[in-house]
Amino acid sequence: MVLPCEPSQPILRPADQVMDLDRLGSQFQSRLSFVRSSMRRMMNQQWRIRRRRFDLDGEGFGTAIYRIDTPHAHYHCVIFSAYLPPEKRSDRVIADQWDVSFVLLAGDVDELQLQDLRRNVPLQEAGRFDSRVLVLSRANRSLRNFERFVAALAEGTQPDPQQLAEVGYLYRTTAVYGNGKFGIADFSCLQGNEDFTQPFSAQMFTVYLLRHFSIEQIEHMARARNPQRAVGLAIALQRYLGVGNSTGLGMAPFLINHPQLVNQWVWARETALAQVLGQAADLPRVERLRALLERGRRHVQETVTDDQRQAALDQCTLADLARLIQWFDAQPVSSDLWTRVQGWAQSHGGKGCQELLVSLLLELYPQLVDPLAEQMAVSEGFRLNADMPLTELRVLMENHYRWALELDLDSPAANHFFWYRSVEKRSRAWVSAPWSRERKRKCSWASRTTSSAATQHYWPIWSSTRSS
Repeated sequence: MVLPCEPSQPILRPADQVMDLDRLGSQFQSRLSFVRSSMRRMMNQQWRIRRRRFDLDGEGFGTAIYRIDTPHAHYHCVIFSAYLPPEKRSDRVIADQWDVSFVLLAGDVDELQLQDLRRNVPLQEAGRFDSRVLVLSRANRSLRNFERFVAALAEGTQPDPQQLAEVGYLYRTTAVYGNGKFGIADFSCLQGNEDFTQPFSAQMFTVYLLRHFSIEQIEHMARARNPQRAVGLAIALQRYLGVGNSTGLGMAPFLINHPQLVNQWVWARETALAQVLGQAADLPRVERLRALLERGRRHVQETVTDDQRQAALDQCTLADLARLIQWFDAQPVSSDLWTRVQGWAQSHGGKGCQELLVSLLLELYPQLVDPLAEQMAVSEGFRLNADMPLTELRVLMENHYRWALELDLDSPAANHFFWYRSVEKRSRAWVSAPWSRERKRKCSWASRTTSSAATQHYWPIWSSTRSS
């Protein structure tokens, strides 16, 4: 009797390759990115967003409330926009005033709760909230774009698209709080929530609402300035518009404290890639990838950064993409084309080109990739196998953590960054500065340096064995 074979597990790229810091920093958004998966859920389930209140004056100051109806529940986003004195304008975490402050909360908002929110939301960390609040955030206007956009719309013209290419937002957040901060709902409260059960989905949706508000706010201000000539923002520019992020410092301790969660994210992406590489190429998908390669090239070409190192890397990626496209155009359609194109990129392209190709390949098979977005969450917990011999533990560490063991912490680069705690708001940051070993020993609050901290940004480990 011949027993049926179980389906073979896809072969994933090795951990020491995937967890390389330069490679992690070279990744591009994909179908598994939080914003993409959240938008798919919104569209597939036809979420309805309605403006319930829009009490703004001509300068855009006041209160806006949006009601969100999903197939499973309803929510409200409450936004407070206020005048921000120039001397108070700061994107640092120690700031105590912002252009807008806002919350996403479950259920209804009555006048009593609205008054409570009006007292507390602008205070942010200094305020107090209850578990109906799912997300707490604040943001500042872009000094380069906001006024230009309003002025152009008020005169009946569209803003220069180049402005969006250089600064792609009207607002930039300086913090997006979730997971039980300051009394708001803990992430465990969302575990049974059909709408926001995935990590960061509530936060990403709240940021999406800020983007939606920013468009309606500048159009309102333009009409207030020039009711006869004002026009709305063109749909093409609306689609190009994003939201800025000033710091992102909270991701450093998050990545350190949630290794299994990060493991799950990387596992999902690598599994998607392995499944795609196992498919036989066909002409429609070959043509689709060719179009995506050109679109990816334009994306990198339009990327603007003040960081000279990243700008140089982008130029290398563009050169690699040009060679990849030339090679791809000369290839016949064959069942192994996907593995061959990845192999060419591995041999002839840099990490930027390689990781952009990964994202583009995932676009070809949404039916394989998209279900993995529902597996980005994990029940975190550590189980100690007390019977494991130390020799076995050592083998596991050397096999799955080789990328970490090979880090040279005695090199000068290991002391390029240091981690500190601010006395002003008990906030943390990591700073680029000369940092001598002698000074490091004298300062108890800087007991750990990065790369140290730079490497511990990515200390959560992914291995070819999926964690539970």
